Amino acid sequence: MKKNIIDRFMAGDYPKEVADAFGSWLVEPDGQDAKDDALYRQWEAKSAEDITDSTLVRRNKLSVLHRHTEKSRTGSRMPVRLARLAVAFAIVVALTDLSWHLLRSKSGKEPSSICMVTSNHSKGEFSLPDGTVVWLNNGSSLSYESNYTSSSKRCVTLEGEGYFDVVSDGRPFFVTAGDLTVRVLGTRFCVRHSGLYNEDQITLVSGSVRIEGGNVSPVTLSPGEQLTYDRMLGGSTVRTVDTGDYVSWIRPVMEFDDLPLGKVLENLEHRYLVKVTTAGDVDLDRRITLKVGDEAKEKIFSIVSFLADCNVRFIDDGHVVLVR
Repeated sequence: MKKNIIDRFMAGDYPKEVADAFGSWLVEPDGQDAKDDALYRQWEAKSAEDITDSTLVRRNKLSVLHRHTEKSRTGSRMPVRLARLAVAFAIVVALTDLSWHLLRSKSGKEPSSICMVTSNHSKGEFSLPDGTVVWLNNGSSLSYESNYTSSSKRCVTLEGEGYFDVVSDGRPFFVTAGDLTVRVLGTRFCVRHSGLYNEDQITLVSGSVRIEGGNVSPVTLSPGEQLTYDRMLGGSTVRTVDTGDYVSWIRPVMEFDDLPLGKVLENLEHRYLVKVTTAGDVDLDRRITLKVGDEAKEKIFSIVSFLADCNVRFIDDGHVVLVR
């Protein structure tokens, strides 16, 4: 019966209220094994197809989840059950407008790992067991082990973009994002590690963080500093930035009052987790006024192009081009 419910849902097109209810039902413990198996069958079916989705975001997400699955088969700390559930559930998230959910891998009565996932069109606010608050941007995920509370250190793994408000409880807090590891005790900062970009970013709002890994010599950031790591070349740079441009995406409403177009685009890149490029003679110093709520990116960038006297092209879900 649970298999039939999932199969019918995956084949249909339902309003958001139904999709949200379906997502909540999926993570309820009742009949979880049957649900997991049905979800994984959907993943296998999608993997067997030639994925023709043109969106870069979804391709990147599927690629990441494939890697998680392969690692689980070769001795990774991520259990096979979690990898299977994560990849299967990601198909549900990708095909519906579910906002966010927690995925749990159970060993006996307790989960061995927990994964938080947001869809490509929404962000979510989460609280970790120690009270740390995490905002996940569109199409992002965060995972941690079930011994998070009892362990001598707190470790999470990020794919996508996340804003962290870390509670200090005497234990170090680690964020792994690709090749980089960010170590903190109590602070607020933002990490972006997305397949849309060749560079990873760590932006410190308050407190102190130490960054290690990759080809980066250990670096300690001060508030207002940002480290950019080039994943292709292995180099890194540190610069002073206006942190508001990099964390404003967590606010319900963003307001720009007579600001340069370049500054507005920087904010919108993070708001929608897209890559924005310009071509031709687009004036990035042109000042515009704009208010952004929960509008779709297509509407907002169309307004921006009008205000900036240029045209907009949507290459796919992950790339926006302004051209004049």
